[in-house]
Amino acid sequence: MKRILAILLMAAMILSAAFAEEIPGDEAPQAAIPEPVHYDYDELVVGNVMPMYGAFSLRNWGNSTSDIDVRKLIHGYNLAEWNPAVGGFRMDPTVVTLGSVVTRDEDGNHIYNLTLYDDLYYSDGTQITAWDYAFSWLLRTSPLINEIGGTAEQADFLVGWDEYQAGEVPYLAGIQVTGEYSLRIAVSAAYLPYFYEVGLLDCYPCPIQAIAPDCEVADDGEGVYIRNRENPEGEALFTADLLKKTLLNETDGYLSHPSVVSGAYRLVSFDGTEARFELNPYYKGNADGLKPVIPRIVFRTANADTMVDELLQGSYGLLNKVTRADVVQDALTRAIGGGNYIQEAYPRPGLSFVTFNGKRPATADPAVRQAMALCMDKENLKNDYVGGYGIKADGFYGLGQWMFLMVSGSIAQDPDPDMTEAEIEQMRQEWETVTLDGLETYEYDTARAQDILDKAGWTLNRAGEAYDSSRDDVRCREIDGELVPLELKLVYPETTDIGDALMNRFAAPLKEAGIALKLEASDAVLAMYYGQEEADYDLLYLATNFDVAFDPSPIFMEGGAVNVNGIKDEELVKLAQDMRQTEPGDLISYCRKWITFLEKFAETEPIIPVYSNVYYDFHPEVLRGYKINQFTAWSEAIVGSYFSDVPEVPAEEAELMD
Repeated sequence: MKRILAILLMAAMILSAAFAEEIPGDEAPQAAIPEPVHYDYDELVVGNVMPMYGAFSLRNWGNSTSDIDVRKLIHGYNLAEWNPAVGGFRMDPTVVTLGSVVTRDEDGNHIYNLTLYDDLYYSDGTQITAWDYAFSWLLRTSPLINEIGGTAEQADFLVGWDEYQAGEVPYLAGIQVTGEYSLRIAVSAAYLPYFYEVGLLDCYPCPIQAIAPDCEVADDGEGVYIRNRENPEGEALFTADLLKKTLLNETDGYLSHPSVVSGAYRLVSFDGTEARFELNPYYKGNADGLKPVIPRIVFRTANADTMVDELLQGSYGLLNKVTRADVVQDALTRAIGGGNYIQEAYPRPGLSFVTFNGKRPATADPAVRQAMALCMDKENLKNDYVGGYGIKADGFYGLGQWMFLMVSGSIAQDPDPDMTEAEIEQMRQEWETVTLDGLETYEYDTARAQDILDKAGWTLNRAGEAYDSSRDDVRCREIDGELVPLELKLVYPETTDIGDALMNRFAAPLKEAGIALKLEASDAVLAMYYGQEEADYDLLYLATNFDVAFDPSPIFMEGGAVNVNGIKDEELVKLAQDMRQTEPGDLISYCRKWITFLEKFAETEPIIPVYSNVYYDFHPEVLRGYKINQFTAWSEAIVGSYFSDVPEVPAEEAELMD
């Protein structure tokens, strides 16, 4: 696995140039030079094939990549942010002043006393204070969210959160407002050490006046809570019915149509497939001192079959996260090959996968999941969809995760300047032992799959007699007195073109092993995944991008906030928790624990990893300053970008000119 990402990216570069190579027996294809396109420099149109679901303000209703992109565009001033330059979290220096301090109390809790700048404003000119951050935590973790169809976030790292959630106390002790622009946040000693500790404080402000009018956040010295503003002792106004009205209203609910925001842009309209934004005049800039320049942005759900044509016609100024191999090659040939366009390639911090409905008797059986993994022809399915721009995945990881980059040798393990030569050599030797080579990869093997099913007791036919592959269509097994057939349904997103590949590379081999798989396209895959619609499936095909602060423990925890597939495993949870409870900065220990987690994950196989890939963005040269490799989303990279006919001057040349 060493250097695999570097090899992959090199292969992508070679494939990118393939249109210029001579093909035996034919003339080399010539890229048609596109006609010059004149863009409206006051408006950028962005296209992505992943649909928007409208969870633009809170992740409690889902975390699709397009919704994440919108959230990063319209919400800002997070207390903490990921800093790619140092590969870790830091307090946002535009939000939190240098006067903030971190201490440890007598119980071993870490106490963050944060002082905020007083020049932060929402898009309507309302000043942002410490009370807005306190409300954000109270809202996102409120049990009322569960009552109206969302999933309340877990904040068990906060002191007093368990008591607050259980209803034993009316306040959240771990968050205290100590002044109009000061917060006291207590991280529980039981949660420490935590590898991404500063990342626990990642929180952007939410305007209570837009979400819970006539309510306010109060703190009597024991912690924050929500009360009525005018009549604190009266019947509580902060209820599920109120939030259902203010958050979920389809025309102006804050979830999908937030009217007051804190980010670089504000939402003007959203119709389900297109969202329009304009500059937030009160946004003071990000941590790099950059402010938005392009006055208007349009974000659309793109059609993969026509998006390159639309780019060349000027209908799009940016294509984001292009993955399908034929579309990538088309853009490389016609746009990049024709000149006047730029490509940006970057590894995906996630993967595509098949997840199971663990509440169904068949898919709750680990042996069935293992057998199905062996019937997935990953290599060819990957080739069918992303071609040479990805690799098959054999675990819960993505190419762009820092752990994968470190273990594969694609980024350096820099020694400390004070280390001796002997210590440096020892460190290098230690890193050589940290490898993914020992993972169970479930290489395509239908014979092995049948053997696993035989040993697990899936040896009957529909009549309860011995299964015979020459005459019977599916295997069955008696579970709790009922004959359960391996007759399953997989639902996949209708916006993808993955159906034929799944039929050829998964359903057909499964039939050979005695498993019947029906495929169904749907626009409700994420709603099913998050439990917002009836779980009428045995398997789902979807994809995810991981948070930078990688903590998968809630996914497999009994009652976990994001345990969506119902497959629970105590040992897997313990290994994930052990991984996160690594001292910050101890990279090699974290990576070793990560590999141990992946080994157990492969044994349990709660999902079937399929592939991870390289993303491609394409845009005209006149879009300047777009540095997607330095950010986690296009909506972050676009802040500071601009349209201009004048080429950018490289930093080195600018220094020489100065």
